[in-house]
Amino acid sequence: MQHQACPFCDPSIAAVAYAETEDSRAIYNRAPLVPGHSLVIPKRHITRLQDLGLGELAGLFSMVQRISPLLLAAYGCDGCDLSMQLGESAGQTVAHLHVHVVPRRLGDLPHDDWHAQLLDSALRPRLSADQIAQEVIRLRNLHQS
Repeated sequence: MQHQACPFCDPSIAAVAYAETEDSRAIYNRAPLVPGHSLVIPKRHITRLQDLGLGELAGLFSMVQRISPLLLAAYGCDGCDLSMQLGESAGQTVAHLHVHVVPRRLGDLPHDDWHAQLLDSALRPRLSADQIAQEVIRLRNLHQS
């Protein structure tokens, strides 16, 4: 079910998806913390983790499991952070459940304060539609090979 004000429910979100299943999709973050920073989102508008059915939950984390090695290889990383903010008080800025998948390498962030930077997405530079499209095409090609 589409939620009117939710950017993840907007039909145009499919254009920035590089992997998807019946229930979830992986999209490239428009304000990436580091190159490769992606989001895995359920297709159904869900705000709370406990509202996912068991199949949807399994599908969401199956997608996380599937794209993590793809991102590590695509961006030459050897580690990965996973993060979820559940509720505004926890720093969630989009009221649609999502998992941040952040490919990492040693020294990629100053002071390794990734979580504060993740929560304050307004301070991170936004990518242009063309920049996102380039990353999406690259990741779709890698995902399909």
